[in-house]
Amino acid sequence: MGGFPRFAPAQDTITVEEFRALSARLAGASPTDLNASAAAKLLDGFLSIGRGVELTSLAADPGAKSGPLADEIVAALILRAAKKVKVH
Repeated sequence: MGGFPRFAPAQDTITVEEFRALSARLAGASPTDLNASAAAKLLDGFLSIGRGVELTSLAADPGAKSGPLADEIVAALILRAAKKVKVH
């Protein structure tokens, strides 16, 4: 069978803006709720442990809202938010 592949392979990188959109979708928030600097730090962390291809695939699937990586992203967002809260 010749021609183009049925599905194009996912790109192997994800941008900060794509990560912000993915994070917002998973957390049920607005992309602007996670500033670009914070998103870049979280994204760098995921990329440093080799999760780039998985992130790109997750971001490319608009119906994906759960799974181990999705849970890790939401957990990272919760931890980030908790660090911003000051206890008196």
